[in-house]
Amino acid sequence: MGFGASNVIVESFDELKAGFISKPVPFATNIALGSYDHLLVRSADAFGGAGGKGTYMTVNTSINKGSTPTTLTLATPQRYFGLWWSAGDPNKLLSFYSGSTLLETFRTSDVVNFINAQTNKNAFYGNPNNGQNKGEPYAFLNFYADPSNPGLTFNRIVFSNVGNSGFEQDNHTLAAFYTDISGKDINPATPVDLGGNPKSTDTKGVEGPGSTLTDSGNAVIGGNGTGTLNVIDGGTVTDGGTTVGQSPGSTGALDVTGPGSTVKDTGTAVIGGGGSATLDVVNGGTLSDASTMVGQNPGSTGIVDVSGPGSTVNDTGTAVIGVAGSGMLEITNAGTVNDSNATVGAQPGSTGIVIVDGTGSQWATVEL
Repeated sequence: MGFGASNVIVESFDELKAGFISKPVPFATNIALGSYDHLLVRSADAFGGAGGKGTYMTVNTSINKGSTPTTLTLATPQRYFGLWWSAGDPNKLLSFYSGSTLLETFRTSDVVNFINAQTNKNAFYGNPNNGQNKGEPYAFLNFYADPSNPGLTFNRIVFSNVGNSGFEQDNHTLAAFYTDISGKDINPATPVDLGGNPKSTDTKGVEGPGSTLTDSGNAVIGGNGTGTLNVIDGGTVTDGGTTVGQSPGSTGALDVTGPGSTVKDTGTAVIGGGGSATLDVVNGGTLSDASTMVGQNPGSTGIVDVSGPGSTVNDTGTAVIGVAGSGMLEITNAGTVNDSNATVGAQPGSTGIVIVDGTGSQWATVEL
């Protein structure tokens, strides 16, 4: 496989006869790997069946109401899962759990929207085995645990159908290890809320050219717990604003690393709302926003590091380093920060520090 996978195991469903199986079904005939709580199996047709033959799994209430949801419980925690998704429509859900903790829910509407935005979208439509059903997309989907969080695993996947059509799929794939990721990221187009609950820890990565994450609202990284968002190697995040380390006791980190890696805020970037926060824009990454507040409220701490040639923060409005809390801005190794105006240590009791160091490092502000 194209991502350095090893110990790859595939459930093709071809060992099963078409029909509804109400009892648990071992994954790839091996109960030691895990099992499905039940399965609805169909013979290959216009809507499913990798390679155009054998059988495939579906979740379809119009055929059998007991087929949704279908749960795959894995015997050991995993970091990768893949499937051939066929006759796609926007009404399906895949939910990944670690024990009873929901890690992420993916909606097939995100995939449909992604495909329709591609210049070669027509290549995805129609069954590639027989040319039938040209009105729906077909694709192999890869689900990776965030590469930036090596401790993140899942052991339960729930397949749900929120409509009356089928959730056709085949070639469920596990890989014990992988060395890289392949393809482009399709992140859920839902509000970013990482570390929203006390004592929670969430990490999300947007990695590689063409990988995008869009949030029409305010992205929160470290709401009440610990949150990390890594935008690396050409990934792009677009949102209405970003708050890192929102509440007292929270910890947030936003890392924008590498040429082409971009965060675009149409609103304000708050680095340290009430908690502790860091923003690293390094090695050619860029962040643009309407304004930047570092160390916003009493007791908060915010540190912004802009380092390396091409690393840039662009404010169309005001930057405040130390609003009512503690704020620090470090510009080093030819990094650049552009502000319309800036304030350091705005309110009584606040602390503001700005360091500009190294050849080519620049803090360009019209008014200070």
